[in-house]
Amino acid sequence: MKTKTFNIKSLLVTFAVFLVMSTIAMFPVQALTVYNTPIYNDILYSSYGKNYTCKYGVLTVVVKNADGTFAEGANVKVYNLSDNLVDSGTTGKYGRFITILSQGTYYVVAEKDGSTQTSSNFYLGLIKRVLITLQEKPSYYDITVRVQDSSGYPVSGAKVTIYDGTGTTPLTDAKTTVDDGNVYFALSNGDYMVQVVYGISETWGKLTVSGAPTIVTISI
Repeated sequence: MKTKTFNIKSLLVTFAVFLVMSTIAMFPVQALTVYNTPIYNDILYSSYGKNYTCKYGVLTVVVKNADGTFAEGANVKVYNLSDNLVDSGTTGKYGRFITILSQGTYYVVAEKDGSTQTSSNFYLGLIKRVLITLQEKPSYYDITVRVQDSSGYPVSGAKVTIYDGTGTTPLTDAKTTVDDGNVYFALSNGDYMVQVVYGISETWGKLTVSGAPTIVTISI
């Protein structure tokens, strides 16, 4: 009876083929883009420790929604530290975008349905995986700013601007009140300062938005 022998090298090759084919099966478009390039061969050669310096790396970006599910169809953009766009694409079923780039430092911006998230800077060597979790898109509420005089009558022609909570950074363009003394904004939850300019006078008021339409009255 013949004794079967196992060739370790053959087993390793078989495993490598299985790994590649499994990746292609899960992420067909992205994986074929990676594996069908000479650069990928360069990466393989360098990983076996030969006298070869690889200048490229494989970057995998995984994008998830705020609830932890994979974000299919998210737009991914990769930038270098000079803020130049070096690659872009769309995530697949499992929230993945795979690309090959020169080794170096990058950051990634992912966007879907109006929610945008930026990664921190990272160094891409031979292989790098970056996880980005999108934040829930904030809800906006209708805000009415009513400007009146000291007698309670509406003031027309006053310019109203919304600032951040410290009153240092304007968040909106100025809007001008009409006959009813009102102007309208859409703001998310938070604390704001309201600037009202009428003629040479300037008046400030506080505004807090907390999950509901809000009316604030400012007397000048």
